[in-house]
Amino acid sequence: MKIEIEIPDFASLKTYNDYALSVFWHAAQFNRAPITDLEAGRAAERVGREIIRRWLHTVKPELWNHQACHHYWNLLQEHGKWLPVNGDDNNRQWVPTQREGK
Repeated sequence: MKIEIEIPDFASLKTYNDYALSVFWHAAQFNRAPITDLEAGRAAERVGREIIRRWLHTVKPELWNHQACHHYWNLLQEHGKWLPVNGDDNNRQWVPTQREGK
């Protein structure tokens, strides 16, 4: 059996009730997409941030300053560059920096 759940619009996550948001969260976590799937990761992160925002609704928490991906992203940037593939800025590949003597 296959069940598909589509999150209609991430920009309007604030408008969904808590029950719908919990369904989106579970769907994002049980997604069968590979761990390397960028859109699957973004979906889980957006839903998770909305859950945190609601949980801390009496304060305006900073939700994007520190993320687990920052560590890896900075390491990649220190050792290479993300370059467009065939001139397509939406499709990039990481190319390591050439070291002297290699």
